[in-house]
Amino acid sequence: MLQSSTIRTHVQVHLDVQNRLHNELGPALLFPDGYAAYAWHGVHVGESIIEAPQEITVETIESEWNAEVRRVMLERFGWQRYMQEVHKKLHVEPGIGELYRKNLLHDEPLVMVKVINRSPEPDGSRKFYMLRVPPEMKTVREAIAWTFGLSEAEYYPDVETW
Repeated sequence: MLQSSTIRTHVQVHLDVQNRLHNELGPALLFPDGYAAYAWHGVHVGESIIEAPQEITVETIESEWNAEVRRVMLERFGWQRYMQEVHKKLHVEPGIGELYRKNLLHDEPLVMVKVINRSPEPDGSRKFYMLRVPPEMKTVREAIAWTFGLSEAEYYPDVETW
């Protein structure tokens, strides 16, 4: 039986909408004695990933052996930035998108398609998005089609609005 003096109660707890430990700005769990636990959507991570995301580098991402922690580091670093810094461009379809691949040491290859949002922002600009797709994707159209649950042969929209 635990003595009451050994029971720790937290002074702060931060959760995401799915009730997982999460805080993008500081500890997800903090105790009166100063002990803190850091988490990103339920994944326990080191303090620096939360407190100093600007210090995350390609090298620190690629040396991380834990796939979930590596995924959090990639989110904090930015998928688009990561792919632009370390990419191998597999395929380009002008006006449609670009397909990138990065082989990872401790994980399956990272393959992403860069697409443009056809709906303009209020200021008239357009946003680009990087969408992760399965590693077997070889063309931009195949990758985009996959995001809609279609094969490349099935994906030929009649109209793409600007």
